[in-house]
Amino acid sequence: MKIVLATGGSGGHIFPALKTAEQLKREGHEVFFVGALSSAEERLRHSGFKCFMLEVQGYSLKSLPHFVVLMLKAISESKKIIRSLNPDVVVGFGSYSSFPVLFVANMAGIPTMIHEQNVIPGKANRLSARFVNQIAVSFDETRKAFPNRKVVWTGCPCHGDRPNVPKENILKSFGLHDNRLTILVLGGSQGSRYLNEVFFESIPYLGNIQAIHATGKSDEPSYAQKYSSSGIPHHVCAFLDPIEQAYAVADVVIGRAGAATVCELAAFGLASVLIPYPFAHSHQAANARILENAGVAVVIDQKEMNRQKLIDAVKRITTEGLTPAAVHKRLEGFFIKNPTEQLAKAIVSMKP
Repeated sequence: MKIVLATGGSGGHIFPALKTAEQLKREGHEVFFVGALSSAEERLRHSGFKCFMLEVQGYSLKSLPHFVVLMLKAISESKKIIRSLNPDVVVGFGSYSSFPVLFVANMAGIPTMIHEQNVIPGKANRLSARFVNQIAVSFDETRKAFPNRKVVWTGCPCHGDRPNVPKENILKSFGLHDNRLTILVLGGSQGSRYLNEVFFESIPYLGNIQAIHATGKSDEPSYAQKYSSSGIPHHVCAFLDPIEQAYAVADVVIGRAGAATVCELAAFGLASVLIPYPFAHSHQAANARILENAGVAVVIDQKEMNRQKLIDAVKRITTEGLTPAAVHKRLEGFFIKNPTEQLAKAIVSMKP
């Protein structure tokens, strides 16, 4: 089969799309990417996928005229791309750049699907949902936002495979020890300066810990120096790729609440302290509540977060006895197993 994946360039869209593409490729299908891919284009091409770029921006009243011009141009470009590729199925992973590709494919009679990563659907997917044939969702709760007859619960493709390496070997590779509480700090794909600062200030009050800290590119040099002076075992980096080894040795995770992160925490059975990104239309807050309601996460509003709140949250979550087995037990029924395979299966089944 020829399959087109339409997406934007943010990590929240790209990572699930790329995991799905890799699965489809392993199954022998030919996969193409179309959209406003920005810096992700290089990564996708390096992974062996052909990319077609569109110029589309987000919608706002102030930029409406420019948005309309770019959207009309993107629809015209999408017609050429779809005509040349003649795909069997087109799948959108959100962002406004997925809309013109899905629209053109639908008009051409090609089966279409969207995948919604978050609990609360984004604007582009809400719009596309009106005409696509099928809607894949990460969370069962999202069903109520769409026509139920179109919805299939696949979960969110994410990192979920535990490395087949002894924990002590992984800790050693990070320069860490097996007699300390390991805290993994994730500020999202771009890092979070505020989260970085508050966590580092909290370190002296957290006891016998060590840290794996993905700071984001801009903060890495300064925090590498700060940690070196702190005296605690640590591994500091701009981002973690692959991230599976860090998840495999973490005792607790502090981070944002993107859909992929939330699903990865569930897959690895990790307790967490989550500080949802406040400028994402409540998407991350709703994602975080899934884990909080199951009793495996403490959620802190960024407006209320300070050193003491973070210290209290870490101490609370680490005294709950939330081993991976306990976390998995509490999350039974909340998440789909093998989401990448499930989404790939749903996509392939759409071919007439």
